Amino acid sequence: MYARLNSYSTAAAADAVAAGAVPGGLSTFRRFFSRFLQSYFGKKGYREGYIGIGLALFSAMYPVLTYIKAQEFLRANQDK
Repeated sequence: MYARLNSYSTAAAADAVAAGAVPGGLSTFRRFFSRFLQSYFGKKGYREGYIGIGLALFSAMYPVLTYIKAQEFLRANQDK
């Protein structure tokens, strides 16, 4: 599951950099909480117990990882 999250966030970061649509830090911070709440409460992840918390955290980490990786791609492109 982690490998899939890692590969999807890498692909999303590369797409965002290529399109010039890298999200800002504040929107990423907001999306972390909104995605967690949507996954845990909106999709009733609380019914799954610890697994639901884990899935909600993975869902919430996706925009954060995408933002961090996009920033790394931008820095790598500036160094070239």
